[in-house]
Amino acid sequence: MDATDEIEDEDNEELYCRTCDQWFSSLHNKKEHLYGRQHLQSIAGDFTKERLAAEQDGNILGTSSHSISTSLDESSLDGVPTGRSGGRAAGRNKQQENCSGVGPPNLTDAITRFMETTTEREREIKVLGQRLKEMQKSNADLLKELGELTERETRLQEDMESEKEAESIMEQQLYNLWMVPTMSYISSEVEQDSSETIPVLICLPDGS
Repeated sequence: MDATDEIEDEDNEELYCRTCDQWFSSLHNKKEHLYGRQHLQSIAGDFTKERLAAEQDGNILGTSSHSISTSLDESSLDGVPTGRSGGRAAGRNKQQENCSGVGPPNLTDAITRFMETTTEREREIKVLGQRLKEMQKSNADLLKELGELTERETRLQEDMESEKEAESIMEQQLYNLWMVPTMSYISSEVEQDSSETIPVLICLPDGS
């Protein structure tokens, strides 16, 4: 066995669940199994077995100690006043209640609820993370579209200014074309008037 075999054994240990005695092909699959119901039930079963074993051991110890204390009380309470015997009887009753199997709250259920709550929170965080990525992508697309629209608006404004300038030039050209026949008519009238004019010679008599 060389160092490579040791590394492979360590990797195999990471892919093995001792509680469920199950192997996995990847760490991702093992992680999903650890938060799954089967693994939680296995853990709960182990805790239940340990708790029952502890309670049985406690009941055995309590029963033996109770029998010993009862025999001692019966042998030592002959001729004892009623008040003291009543106090000792109350102590024995309290001891019996403590040994009757009434233990702390169910730890297995608490652990199961905690694991389920943790799993649910992780799922919610995963969903929120996906929604955040979708919102970020949507915002990026909107910003890109806004930039394209702004650039298009700038080009349209430039085209509009160019069209206004061209329109002004065309109006001036139309005005010039409209004025051409008018100027031609005025020129012809002036020439006609000048040709029809007859010079008049006035002869004045001599002063003699």
